[in-house]
Amino acid sequence: MTIRFLAGGQNGAGKSTIMCSTHIALCLMGVRSLLIEIDPWSDTHDLILGRKHSSLRNPRSEVPVDDFEDRVEHFALSSRPIVLGDMQGRSQYAHNQLLAGIADYGILITRNPVPKDEAVKFPQLVPEWLELFAELKLEPSIWVHTLVEDQEPLIELPDHAIVIRDMDRSLVPFHPQIQKVALRILDLASNV
Repeated sequence: MTIRFLAGGQNGAGKSTIMCSTHIALCLMGVRSLLIEIDPWSDTHDLILGRKHSSLRNPRSEVPVDDFEDRVEHFALSSRPIVLGDMQGRSQYAHNQLLAGIADYGILITRNPVPKDEAVKFPQLVPEWLELFAELKLEPSIWVHTLVEDQEPLIELPDHAIVIRDMDRSLVPFHPQIQKVALRILDLASNV
């Protein structure tokens, strides 16, 4: 049986770092998982996982939009026991609707605002992502909130939220909070 987890949240929240680290943590636990970067404009997974040097990063304009459909299909049809899908960071992207009804669980990844967020009205981003999850027929079963330094969350988080501090774009599969994410995935997968 395949259990699919779809991770979404605003740009810069650490989705790719968290999902790559969680995927590696699951693999180190002996779980056959598959990680799919559903965002066709990003090659962040290749950078984090060391498959590509940052000097070879793809320019956003060079990736065909049709690639999104291919990635969604790969996410929907994979037969690995656990499939992790990492969405792109814009909840308003029209093609997100292709993901409706194909995941078993949602993972919402949020963060505190930074100065550049003033232009995009940060407080509206979390409700927009919650609305998108509802449209995709997913409840965020796992909520991860990232913070830097000594910050405290500026939004109300559910009691079950996992807070991760001071992450950068590097693999941290042994980080205690990443281990919590991996164990929660395993727990949810065993309940299906």
